[in-house]
Amino acid sequence: MAHDNLDVAAAKLGFGIVQTAEKPKEIETLINKSLGVLSSNGVYALWLFLQSENKDKNIDIVYFIENEFGIGLDGSSKEDKIINLSNNIQNLLFAKELLEKILIYARYRAKAMK
Repeated sequence: MAHDNLDVAAAKLGFGIVQTAEKPKEIETLINKSLGVLSSNGVYALWLFLQSENKDKNIDIVYFIENEFGIGLDGSSKEDKIINLSNNIQNLLFAKELLEKILIYARYRAKAMK
């Protein structure tokens, strides 16, 4: 479902990440690490990082990109979809910016819950 106001949608998704977490301090650490990976290495590296770190699957970036922001992803698996995202530079940069917004809002929400 694509949203008209992407900033509000990113805020809601970010808040949802924190609210469904069992341990807010641990999710804040995960969010901070995720932001570092995304800014330094990109969307695919973030996906790989979350696969190794995110045991409870609070942060599903493929779901966010496809279902919340309406970016069509081709592929038979989530990994294929993320890899194929780089075939369209506009979609890749748009997805990166949106994921960054989601994670920033999640970080602020986690800090506020302390």
